[in-house]
Parts: sequence; structure tokens; C-alpha cells
Amino acid sequence: MDHEVFISYSSANIQTAQAICHALESNRIKCWMAPRDIRPGAEYGDIIEEAIVTCKVFLIVFSETSQISRWVRSELNIGFSSNKPIIPFRIDPTDLKGSMKLMLNDKHWLNAYPNPEEKFSELAAVILDLLQHPAVDTISPPGFQPASNVASADGSNAGAQGLFGKLLNQLFVKRRVKVTSNHAAEIFLNGERKGKLDAYETGNYSVSEDFYQLEVYSCEYGKKVKCEYSGSFSNSSTVIISVDMATAEKQYLMKAKNITSGQINDLGIIFLDEGKFEDAQECFLKAASMGEAAAAYNLGMMYHFGKGVEIDYDVAREYYEEAVKSDYPLALNNLGSIYYNGHGVRKDIAKSFPYFCRAAERGVESAQFTVATMLFYGQGVAVDKAKAKKWFQKAAAQGCKDSQNYLNSWVDD
Repeated sequence: MDHEVFISYSSANIQTAQAICHALESNRIKCWMAPRDIRPGAEYGDIIEEAIVTCKVFLIVFSETSQISRWVRSELNIGFSSNKPIIPFRIDPTDLKGSMKLMLNDKHWLNAYPNPEEKFSELAAVILDLLQHPAVDTISPPGFQPASNVASADGSNAGAQGLFGKLLNQLFVKRRVKVTSNHAAEIFLNGERKGKLDAYETGNYSVSEDFYQLEVYSCEYGKKVKCEYSGSFSNSSTVIISVDMATAEKQYLMKAKNITSGQINDLGIIFLDEGKFEDAQECFLKAASMGEAAAAYNLGMMYHFGKGVEIDYDVAREYYEEAVKSDYPLALNNLGSIYYNGHGVRKDIAKSFPYFCRAAERGVESAQFTVATMLFYGQGVAVDKAKAKKWFQKAAAQGCKDSQNYLNSWVDD
């Protein structure tokens, strides 16, 4: 198992759990949730226990129904006894009680009601930070308000407005701002340059003041693209900010004059990885209209595999054909696949072969393996095992295990 997050939830909250899973995996956080990831024939209890023990973060979708769910309690017990970082994602105002209160009261909390989806980006930022800094606490549990006043000898709260209280607050309360951006960014906090962050890297910055003023600039376009955030810490000692730099860059690029089709296409890829399909499509369409073959391929791929749009093989083929005019390797491979599998066209294995060959000649590993097997078995082309062996060798040199398996058992005629 190579997942990072185990998602525990009651069946009544399955839609929310699935939405959370999609949002986290769009941020490249691998998740495990039942029943999606239970292997056929596996013992239900054993596989769940293994998934919890091997995870890095235990996420519980906390609600009225999960509090009384026998399965959720059992999963939480395993996570608790395994010393896993536990994040309760609270989707309704249900109060903690019983054994759950004992196990969750001092854990990392996110109050996400009444609109859980508005907290998905913050949840992703918290988990990314925990994965990078597993020993750091980030959020106070609900209902707990850290004392902000200093009590005098007579029991009165003398420090609430007093200078002494403010000084103590500045000296002993550790304030932090945690920042994650979906594209490389340069960070300025309270007027001080903090450095650069790579995409999806988390910056963890300490602040001495009781306020924060964050300025985030695009590494790609400098001060032409800027995101700003400001506020006060109030009762929270940590502020978590997820910067959507890709959207800010898109807004800039769509208005800019001196831009390249490659820049817009690269931005579309970021949106595609995040599951923001409409933004991705908008970028790809603009880049393709500027003659970017990679963008035409990306549009074809979206329609070919139904990424954010309904599968439409005819539209996919048209975009692939546009990209093929520039001999774009992946488009050649996928156009070959269209004819090989008969997707939206009459199945024509012989017609697919030249496309696979052109893709293979341009270094596409999967196309090299496909050409090799077609030559080996005589699919749409005459059998030629000598040529097949050469293509197996080329694909194996790129790490294709299936090609290596053929070569390991190869017997020359």
C-alpha cells in the first residue's frame, strides 16, 4: 500500500467523503477509502486495519452519524493506538462525547460546516504540511479558546488591554503562517522576504506581530501576478493559506499581449492535475488556437478519456489529427489507439500501425512496445521477429518491464 491518508467516514456521509478524496488526490495526496480500495476477495477487517497501520495521516469525517458508527469507532481506535496523526474534519456541529471525546479532543481540527467543500483546500494544505512536518501541531480543537488575558493578583483580567499583556502575548504565543501554492511563488510576510516555494511545497513562517500581511508573487511572471492576504490571529496561533497562483496567472495571461502558447498550455496542465477541468480546457483551447500541438493533444486526451467532459471519440480524433500535423508524438500514439481499438471509427489495426511506428520513432515507450508486439504476432502487419526484438530492446531501455519480460524469454529462430 502506498497511500498517505486513510479516510474514515459513516456510510451516511459517503458523498462528502468521496468529494474530500477527489480534492486531496487532485492535490497529489494519495488516499485510501472503503469500499473503493478494498481488493476483491480480501477480508474486510484485515485490509482496513492494514490500510490504517500503513497510512501517514488518519482523516475522520466527523458528524452525528460517524460519532455513533461502530465501524468509524473501530477504525479510530486502530488509528489512535497506532499513534497516527488524526485530523477530524467536522461537517456538522455535533459535540464530542464518550470515547471519541477522549481520543479526538486534542487533535488537529477543521470545522467545515455548513459548506465542507469550502474547506477542502485548507484541509489539503494541513495534510501536506503534516506530511512534511509530522510533529507540528496546526489547529486548536473546537471549543478550546487559548487564554489571552493575564490575571492580576486580585483575580481581575488586567492584561486584556494592558501593555504588559500584549508584551507577554508577543513573547510567549507562537504565531505561524503556513502557505502552500499550486505554482511556484515568492513569499513576502509583513514586509519581509521569506524566499521561494515550489509548487505544492509548504512554507512555515513564524510571526511576532498579532497580524499578518502576506504578499505572494509569481515566480514565472514576477510582480505582474500578485496574491494578497491579511488579517489578525485573534484566538488562533496558526493561519493556513492555500494560494491559487495558477488562477491568478491565468487571469494575467488571458489579458497579456506578449505570451506564448507554451505558457498557456503549461498552465492548463496545472489546472488539469487539480481537477479544474473548465480552466484547463480554456487554456488548452487558447493555446491550440495559437498553434500549440501539445494543447491540441491535451484537448484530444480530455475527450478521449472523459476528463471533465463527456467521452467523444470523434472530437478526440479531430484534436489528435490537428496535433499530428506537427508530428506530436503522444498524439500519434493516441491516434493509433483510436484505430486499433475502433473508438468512434471502424476498427482498423493495419491503419493504426503507421501511427504507432511514428510515435515509436519519436521515443514514446508505449508505442515502441505496441509496435514490437504487432510485429511479433503479425497484427495488421507481417510477422518480423527481428524487428520486433529491436523495438522490445528500445522499450526495455526506457524501463518497460513487459518488453524486458519478452526479451528474458526470447529464443532466436
